[in-house]
Amino acid sequence: MTKNSYLLFARILLYMVFIFLFGFSLKAYSQEDTTKTGEDGINVSADLVSSYVWRGVCLDLSPNIQPTFSYTKGNFEVGFWGSVNIFGTYSETDIYLSYSYKNLTFTFFDYFTGNEKYFKYDNNNTSHVFEVLAEFTPEKIPLKITGGSWVYGDDKKMIINSISGDTTFANQYSSYVELAYMFSSNQIDLELSIGGTPIEGFYGNKAGINNITLSVEKKISINSKYNLPIKAAVVANLQEEKIFMVLGIKI
Repeated sequence: MTKNSYLLFARILLYMVFIFLFGFSLKAYSQEDTTKTGEDGINVSADLVSSYVWRGVCLDLSPNIQPTFSYTKGNFEVGFWGSVNIFGTYSETDIYLSYSYKNLTFTFFDYFTGNEKYFKYDNNNTSHVFEVLAEFTPEKIPLKITGGSWVYGDDKKMIINSISGDTTFANQYSSYVELAYMFSSNQIDLELSIGGTPIEGFYGNKAGINNITLSVEKKISINSKYNLPIKAAVVANLQEEKIFMVLGIKI
């Protein structure tokens, strides 16, 4: 290993220890707090992942810290989700609003990445992307069907006029669909998901499968009151002919 590799490994180890200790204290505090998860109330959590891979696309190869803050009331949930790598060279701040009815959940996302001014929402000059997403979960089958499209913002394709040569930019409506199957074995939760895009866009330069993921999650007992969830995933992107291995912990 080179000197830079040793420094990177030491930094990752330091962040993992910090996140673990922070998570332990947060869990200990929440035992006496009124914070709720999966019910009406406030939820606060965070993940530490070895790299940031989303829907088969690697957005950042460095370890990322990904906090979540949300509030649930009845069928509605509003929340904030973020991701920042340990070097501070990648950051993302998302806002979402979802509504659930029986087995259906509809969610509106506002994705924001980069260092541009946050409150710049002009469709032709913004770092925001809006997505409309729908999820369906059958009652008696451990499946989840997801479909979403980017409908506004920083998702443009260039159009060249064949006669004048002038260029314009139009929304390309990048879309994604996914089928996920969840099951458990020996106190280990597993999920196999297959996702792809029906059109050319952010997820690929043509229609096709860009995400096959097998994820495994296991809770490791730390003491009588706290279990540490550890998750590992193998992600294959058939369009880019790439494969990723991601390790994460949740607090």
